[in-house]
Amino acid sequence: MNLLARRRAVPHTVDMRVTVGGVALASPIVAASGTFGHGAEVLRLVDPARLGAVTVKSLAAFEWDGNPAPRLHAATGGGMLNSVGL
Repeated sequence: MNLLARRRAVPHTVDMRVTVGGVALASPIVAASGTFGHGAEVLRLVDPARLGAVTVKSLAAFEWDGNPAPRLHAATGGGMLNSVGL
């Protein structure tokens, strides 16, 4: 059964609405920028309709170069840390 079918099959009985900083969200679940993914890969993780928001990378009305290299560092135990700064 796909996510959409499961969502329709299970009635919502809990009001998950929250207000954060004056912004009303339908759910307290906020996907993290970059680590959550984007596009079709999100559908493998969660029905996007269940998210309250998606955090975006930094936004500005002007261009900047980002952080100088090195921007990536291997993390102990696996994974990586990044500081691209774009």
